[in-house]
Amino acid sequence: MKIKKFKVSLRKKEILRNLRLTTQTKEITPQLEESVLKEIEKSNNYLSPASVIETLPLKDALSKFGLVPEEFEQKPIPISLSIIAATIGDTIEKEVELARKSSDTLPSEIVHSLALEACNSSLNFIHRVINEESGEEECTLLPLEKLSGDIEKNVIRNMDAQRIGISIDDNNQLNPVYSCAAIVRWISKAKK
Repeated sequence: MKIKKFKVSLRKKEILRNLRLTTQTKEITPQLEESVLKEIEKSNNYLSPASVIETLPLKDALSKFGLVPEEFEQKPIPISLSIIAATIGDTIEKEVELARKSSDTLPSEIVHSLALEACNSSLNFIHRVINEESGEEECTLLPLEKLSGDIEKNVIRNMDAQRIGISIDDNNQLNPVYSCAAIVRWISKAKK
């Protein structure tokens, strides 16, 4: 399933938290909060969220995506996995570069922190969509598990992420930069 152009809910608190984690920002001033709010307002101009989702029985998902079976043996054992690839597009990369040209580094750091939140928000949106579907299937979902490193890239290589413009270049880097992957475990309500 492919979903494009959905609205991401950007949380100011999370953007500020990302800013603290990725920079030397120690104090959150009213001016900084105002700058973040202004960037959130502008973000509709450069965010293009899209996602592709594949839900497969556990055995098929492990085989297709090269996941380690032992990581799925603890109870509750899932009956299926949803694999998610999401991106917020590449226009935001240009926005970060444009902001970096300023003598002040803060604007580019705000846009970068916003991009990180937009990726997380995209995954959370897709989790809610899948959760609605799981109820119809008499299943419940475990929390989203964000992937990283080689596992993330292996999953993206083995799904149809090109449909939403995600690729991995010759240097083993994700394109667009602000792309991510996650898995969601489906648990049968009868087995809970």
